[in-house]
Amino acid sequence: MCLIAPFIEECIFRLPLLTKSHLLKWVISFIFILYFFSGSFQLDVSFWWYYAVLIIIFGGIIIFKNDDPQPIFGQKKYNYLCWILTISFAMLHVTNFLPLQGDVFYLYPLYVLPQFVRGAVQSYLTIKYKSILWPFFLHACINATSELSRLVTAAF
Repeated sequence: MCLIAPFIEECIFRLPLLTKSHLLKWVISFIFILYFFSGSFQLDVSFWWYYAVLIIIFGGIIIFKNDDPQPIFGQKKYNYLCWILTISFAMLHVTNFLPLQGDVFYLYPLYVLPQFVRGAVQSYLTIKYKSILWPFFLHACINATSELSRLVTAAF
């Protein structure tokens, strides 16, 4: 939870901001669809092998990336991509509050607001430093603090 999930999420939500590889865009799009709509494909994404395959695919693409000088998107579409990925990142974290309850549904935008802000900061770090390393460390630290808090609370 503190390392694998941030790595996969950063690859899905930040790596498209860096790459110019058409292959990587297609792989990330495919994994993005599987990640969000796993029920439609009868795939349980909690399998450890699924995460292992994702790590191998992303690791291979990062190592053997194609630095094509021609950008895939123009500046305007690039900005849209950045905001779509940031909003998707925030909406993914609604699942932190499962089961969803209809009587407090109006509060869910407030629940995902911190994830939206964090996603915007992580996207900024990705673009500024041209790496997913800093957003990954930030994401892992935030997950670690919440996990440590949960463990300490459960211990006492």
